Amino acid sequence: MNDSCNTTHGTERPMEPAKLSNCKECPFRKENRNREHPLGIQYTDGEFAKLWRGVSQDGGMFGCHMWDADLHPFDETVKEAGYHKPAEVGSRIECAGMVAMVERELDEADAAPSYSAYKEARPLGMSKKAIMVYSARRRGEVGPELRFSEHINKDDILDPHDVIDTGSVKWQMSESEADKLLRSIQAVLPEARECDCEVCKRHTEVHPALTLVTAENLTVDVDAELHPLLTAMAGAGIRTTDSCINMHETITAIAPESYGSIINGHDRNTMNYETSLRLQAAFIRLRNENDAEQAFIAKASEVPEVEVMTSGGLTQVVFPQNTVQALLKAVTE
Repeated sequence: MNDSCNTTHGTERPMEPAKLSNCKECPFRKENRNREHPLGIQYTDGEFAKLWRGVSQDGGMFGCHMWDADLHPFDETVKEAGYHKPAEVGSRIECAGMVAMVERELDEADAAPSYSAYKEARPLGMSKKAIMVYSARRRGEVGPELRFSEHINKDDILDPHDVIDTGSVKWQMSESEADKLLRSIQAVLPEARECDCEVCKRHTEVHPALTLVTAENLTVDVDAELHPLLTAMAGAGIRTTDSCINMHETITAIAPESYGSIINGHDRNTMNYETSLRLQAAFIRLRNENDAEQAFIAKASEVPEVEVMTSGGLTQVVFPQNTVQALLKAVTE
């Protein structure tokens, strides 16, 4: 079983200034490029491109994973692979490796005669927006403090020009944009919804299932506890795409080693499994275009403790199991 905290949401914690040195496991270190991780935490070039895009184009903040115990599960396999257990300190600490990369780009931009000259020399450098954000933080005009350190050797830090494939989707599109595109494709193409992971293939080993014919005339197995609600939704013309009464329960029973990659592998501003996992809640995903779907989404949003999130052509409804009857009422009335 993974040792992970399911209490405070990482993004709800205050971000504190970076440490004066970057940790040995920092994804911005050259020595960690393409490093293997037992639980699927990614050190790939594609993941680096995604991280650097969020930092360099949007001026985003990236927390050091050594202080993100609730976001990075730890077990004996991780320990045996030479990784250290993240600490739970009640706040997030900005990644020192990321800050060193930002400092390098700010120095390059300051030394260039113009922004266009900087971008010509550093095409994978920072946008004007990011430069403005980090410059304001460096001057102390906005927080948190952007703490630079002379103890970090920038020669040990990755250069995006040595790593990033500029033609890759992870560089060209933000996580939010890519997610919306994927959800739009999944909404209209049933085959794009299919998943061959162990959790999906063996789902019925944990939750009893009943057969359902969806509003799109697809025959599927769904969790028995959700069958009445999903049947009513299908009868009303609401096109559902996937669901689970308690995904946390399924993952921990079948593939606990995948928990970390599932809960971390997304942009937290887009539709994801995080809330359903942390709260051990149910979820249903549905298309969001016709009148019945839009009416249900509006009514579901009014039910206490229900979270509604939309990405592209799909909407996700996350809800405690004891609200199933309230959602059924939202369909039938």
